Amino acid sequence: MIIEQPSNGDEGAAMATQPKLRLRDASNDFVNNVGYGEVGTWVVMATIRQGTGHPNASITGNSTVKFSQGWANFTELSISHSGSGYVLDFHISQPQSASFNASSVPFDIAERNVNFVISRQPGDGNEGEVLPQQPQIEVRDSSNNEIVNTGWKGRRWYAKASLMDANSNGAMLGGDTTVEFVDGVATFTDLTVDISGLNYQLNIETNTDPVSSYTDRLTTAKFDIAYNSGNSNTAPVFSESFPTVTLREDTTVDTLVTKANATDSNPGLNGVLRFSISSGDSQGFFKVDSVTGEIKVAKTLDLESTQLASYTLTVKVEDKGNPTQSATQILNIEISSVNEFAPKISSNINETVREDSAVFTVVGKVLASDDDFGEDGRLSYSIVSGNDEGCFKINTTTGMKIQLQYIASSKYI
Repeated sequence: MIIEQPSNGDEGAAMATQPKLRLRDASNDFVNNVGYGEVGTWVVMATIRQGTGHPNASITGNSTVKFSQGWANFTELSISHSGSGYVLDFHISQPQSASFNASSVPFDIAERNVNFVISRQPGDGNEGEVLPQQPQIEVRDSSNNEIVNTGWKGRRWYAKASLMDANSNGAMLGGDTTVEFVDGVATFTDLTVDISGLNYQLNIETNTDPVSSYTDRLTTAKFDIAYNSGNSNTAPVFSESFPTVTLREDTTVDTLVTKANATDSNPGLNGVLRFSISSGDSQGFFKVDSVTGEIKVAKTLDLESTQLASYTLTVKVEDKGNPTQSATQILNIEISSVNEFAPKISSNINETVREDSAVFTVVGKVLASDDDFGEDGRLSYSIVSGNDEGCFKINTTTGMKIQLQYIASSKYI
């Protein structure tokens, strides 16, 4: 008898529920062991009942299994064609003397749901030369995203590549533009584009023979084709050296610092330039427009925050050749301080000094601070009033107050 019936499924895919069979004897009791002595192991075979499902359908997977401890468990059965009302018949194929037959309940097999995926995009290359990275297409099961072996139903599966907007510059796609799927994967090997240009894309169309619903149209990522000048691609050249630039620390974001200018005499992509800051600005205080070369302030340059009074940037220019050629130039930027903060004295000093204190006695110290960076934050001390007789002086650097002569008055302010 059939303990587990086969489930509905998709063509070419293993059924989610595989049939399991078990023997009963004449008393309707389960038989735990069969196949003794010369008879050997019993083997059961599954076949599609004629007139059910699709007329051209066949079973793939393990259509025969051996009984073990009274059980015959199928594990990989699949049906090649979609159809409804399939019935599987089971009979003993070995030993021939055995008499055993069973039939499944009807079940349906649907057309398999798959997706076509570009698993590898085409890479940049040179005109007329084989693309160094060729596109690859995969057929994946919609339910589990696994690559599907496309051999069921006897179909042959194909992927065809063509240039998107091919007439815009007259370029043509060369090489084998149609490839066959093998085990669910179609790999192009020798595609070429004969004219240099930017932002090329390929259309990939999939189809089968005989014709089926398994068709799709995919578009690749963009790629560039460089002018093929052999080994003559020369490096770009900066038009002039950068002068040292001085910026105030309160310079606003997006202020233009300077502009990088460079030239490249090579044709095609070998002469298309892009700019970048390659070193000296790890925190991103500056930015460069990759096309125009304009260098601008990207973040606040406030010295009290950054503690950076100068920057040495390496500006890079490179072409879009394959391989690329490049050049670099140093840009020195100095940040000037803005005197933003007034000095602050911690508190007034009230000191009592004996009238017979010795000359050069330290009376006290002025405690002050300034939040400005660098020289603007450096303090200088002086006595501006109340010392008409010159009894005291103050250290201009440390703020230390010293008695110079004997006290002549009882109070000094």
